[in-house]
Amino acid sequence: MVCDTWSFLDEVTETLLEKADDVLVVTTPEVPALRHTKSFLEHISRNELTRGRITLVLNRFPSVNGIALQDIQKHLRYPVGANIPSEGQPITHSINRGVPVVMAHP
Repeated sequence: MVCDTWSFLDEVTETLLEKADDVLVVTTPEVPALRHTKSFLEHISRNELTRGRITLVLNRFPSVNGIALQDIQKHLRYPVGANIPSEGQPITHSINRGVPVVMAHP
């Protein structure tokens, strides 16, 4: 089961985290997002909210004028497990033609 939660912690989200086998924390390489991500990671660690594995995922990485991966990991004190590249032009091309991006731009 996959649960896509909102970006703030409430009782429902904390319950889902406690029950999850795996947690994907998705963030972007901008200072405000990384600040909130660090706070979130510290909170769930301090309160032992998850018994499962946490994987940090960077969305839109690498990005133009973005923060370097090494700096992100150093700031968060957490390894990045995966990234979703910033591919604006291929995505727009794919959407406008109705062709999946993995077929239009393998």
